[in-house]
Amino acid sequence: MDDQQKAAHRDRETSSIAHTHLVLVDIQCDGTAVVTLNRPQKRNALSAVLIAELTTAFRALELNDSVRVIVLTGSPGGPFSAGADLGELKHISTSEAYKIQYLKGLSDGITQVRKPIIASIEGFALGGGFELALMCDVIFVAENARLGFPELKVGTIPGVGGTQRLTRLVGKHLVRIPWKSP
Repeated sequence: MDDQQKAAHRDRETSSIAHTHLVLVDIQCDGTAVVTLNRPQKRNALSAVLIAELTTAFRALELNDSVRVIVLTGSPGGPFSAGADLGELKHISTSEAYKIQYLKGLSDGITQVRKPIIASIEGFALGGGFELALMCDVIFVAENARLGFPELKVGTIPGVGGTQRLTRLVGKHLVRIPWKSP
């Protein structure tokens, strides 16, 4: 397969992900790929299917040479993401979630992308949604953005390194300031 055929194959792979129902991908002519979480009725909660589609989208965009930067966003006007789909998680214990490494595949997939990923947040990004934003290289937040880890109030911790990423991003002293929850 020559270079032109490889490029056409990558473009077909990328365009096929644009039509999934939970993740929308728009590749613009300037090399920007806009990835939109499209589950507004569930506040873009991270279900197993959404996670799989998002991981597939990032993998395809990494292989697409016409893409130079990726912007990850939620529904227009917000929210970015309410975090993990609690409807799915209520059926598994904390130890089971740890064993299946809920969100770890997405985290690994995003960190393997060598292109810059920008999170664009309107509304709230909570729990796993905030962790998803922290996996990105740059985070832009609208004035109406609310970020946080509400799971801390119920005695659990972010499951994919969110506390470590947040500390690295803003420093341990700022992380210790009490935040108002949304």
